[in-house]
Amino acid sequence: MKESTMTGELEMHWISVLGPDGRTRMEARWLVVGEADALAPHAA
Repeated sequence: MKESTMTGELEMHWISVLGPDGRTRMEARWLVVGEADALAPHAA
């Protein structure tokens, strides 16, 4: 799934997030194409 914006193309990435209950859940994040690898975990 992709969407275009002023800053470039966004791509939806499903990432695993560890919840407070110790279970893993999936969360969707929109990331600019090509920048996903450059993002630090805390910058999302």
